[in-house]
Amino acid sequence: MKPNEGVSDRAFTLALSASTTTTGSNLIFSVVSGATRFTAKTTCAKGAWQRIVASYYRSSGQNNLKLYVDEQLKKTSLSNEIDDFYFNVGTMTIGSGSKVATGSLNAEEAEAEFFTPHETFSGSIDEFRFYHGLRSIPKQEADKTKTIYPNNIEGLVAYYKFNEPTGSHNMEEIVLDSSGNSLHGKITNYSQDLRLTSSFY
Repeated sequence: MKPNEGVSDRAFTLALSASTTTTGSNLIFSVVSGATRFTAKTTCAKGAWQRIVASYYRSSGQNNLKLYVDEQLKKTSLSNEIDDFYFNVGTMTIGSGSKVATGSLNAEEAEAEFFTPHETFSGSIDEFRFYHGLRSIPKQEADKTKTIYPNNIEGLVAYYKFNEPTGSHNMEEIVLDSSGNSLHGKITNYSQDLRLTSSFY
């Protein structure tokens, strides 16, 4: 997510790095605001469903990133205070392959200034939930296998189920936001095949 077009120096990114192995690839979570950049990275398995939670703990004594996989904390970044993002007019894209400014991916790559994907996301996403607030492991456990409702979930900003029904209407490329905030999206280069892995319930 970033507040303007092109390469942005105010953004946060959750991405998979290129990998030639069949078992896994690096999962990268990066937060950038001006000259302040920090990153958390862990391994994500290929060919299996996983629940990924990326959190920015923006509070006194924390100020770090945390990456969870299947309700297990896998990586915590170094602490760093960060400036405002100015996302009031920001655009959130999923699977876009956007180029963003970032921190180094590890100590051996300290010269890295940008994350530049070589292709768009190739895989399946069951749901995408965006919260303004932290998701502790007990909260992750409680909500991991159930449909949630905006009236009983604190801080839910956006909730995309990707299970819109197909039919004879002309809005099949629309992705509905089920958070109650009407932050609906649109699939670029939509085709019927993009809905084949959806669960209609």
